[in-house]
Amino acid sequence: MKRTLSKFVLGVVTVAALFAVACGGSDGGSSSGGDDFNKDPVTFSQAYYLAAFRVFTGATTADDMLRLFDESCRAKVNKAELTKGLERSREIFPKLKGAKVEEIDFQGKAKVEKTTNGATVTIPGPGDARVRVDGKFQNAFDYFKGVGLADEGDKTQTDTIDLVLTNGRYYDADCGNLMDIADVGKRG
Repeated sequence: MKRTLSKFVLGVVTVAALFAVACGGSDGGSSSGGDDFNKDPVTFSQAYYLAAFRVFTGATTADDMLRLFDESCRAKVNKAELTKGLERSREIFPKLKGAKVEEIDFQGKAKVEKTTNGATVTIPGPGDARVRVDGKFQNAFDYFKGVGLADEGDKTQTDTIDLVLTNGRYYDADCGNLMDIADVGKRG
């Protein structure tokens, strides 16, 4: 899926992207899972999608988003516009505002294909995932359906993210994802 993160932010998401979040355990604050989150492609993908999902809860900051892209991408956006774009995106799914999304676990079903520039990670569909919200695990598909992010057709839909490897660390390969969020901040 191209421009996965910006589709989240613009409200044109497919639910499969939400299930790639399998990031373990951060209790809030930073959604990128510490300093080593981007040394492994699956761990990076988990942090990436957790940050995307947390946009709607209000927990993702501009700094969280910037950490997901390499310096060449970060240089293309204004942090204030990125912040405003994130704030505007929080109103898309009001049922999620303030939810404490702690983890999405796709139970070892993510697949990694190494590429010449990094990796492509394929994330399983939400029917094969579980989500921990407010301290309790539940079926990810059921949760996302309940908050208006999924319908029956999304249950088995997979998603992919292309990553670039820079100085031993993985980042989103598509700078357009970050630029699209900042563009939302430029409007109105």
